[in-house]
Parts: sequence; structure tokens; C-alpha cells
Amino acid sequence: MKQVLKKEVLANIELKRKEMIVFAQKVGYTNERTVKCSQDLDMYLNKYQLILLNRMS
Repeated sequence: MKQVLKKEVLANIELKRKEMIVFAQKVGYTNERTVKCSQDLDMYLNKYQLILLNRMS
């Protein structure tokens, strides 16, 4: 179960990272859409970190 969640979060991280790069190139780094993607990416990165920390406990 945790392995599936980990893979899902990693896939979301990669997709959101690519989306953020595209938005940044098209509309700029400070555009609302780029910033929203960055915040979403942060959320996925935090989830991934929690998964890793829980695995170590």
C-alpha cells in the first residue's frame, strides 16, 4: 500500500514539476498559475517527505 502511494506521489511530483516549468516559460515565474503550480509541487514534496520519514520510524 505504501509503495503504491509513494509511486503515485512521485508521479504527481514529476507531472507538477513539468507543468510548472511550462507555465514559467509561457507566462513568467511570478504569474498566478506558475505560483499555484509551485505551491502544489511543494505539497506533493511534503507528502513524499512524510512517507519517507514514516518509513524510517
